[in-house]
Amino acid sequence: MKEIQKSIKQNLRSRFENACESYRHALEKMWDLNPAYGYWIGDEIGGVYDNDGFVTLNLLDMIYCIENDISYKEYDEWTEYNIKAHEFNFNFINLKSWHMGCPRVSEETFVHLRKMKKDMADAIEAEKKKF
Repeated sequence: MKEIQKSIKQNLRSRFENACESYRHALEKMWDLNPAYGYWIGDEIGGVYDNDGFVTLNLLDMIYCIENDISYKEYDEWTEYNIKAHEFNFNFINLKSWHMGCPRVSEETFVHLRKMKKDMADAIEAEKKKF
């Protein structure tokens, strides 16, 4: 009985990994990514995929991109937005919500906040120089 269970587990794992690899190859083709630079982080097939540090996605987001024809440009805009949001401690937007057009902070607001942040850092440095 244990041998059958072991065989079933191995079969499930193999099918899962094959499906993950199929999604990986589909994404690489869709976004014209070099497969030589694509890998599963930590060798955990189905975990987080990376391609040369420019594309990093978990499996569910990868599937969403493929099923919804998300362009590389949209992925990149989503990633860049979340980096900016993190800088100012705004909420992260998941890919599906982003794609559906959820509310987001404008670029003008980020520019304004960055200027305010720089002005404050400059003011602090000016005060430090007084002493």
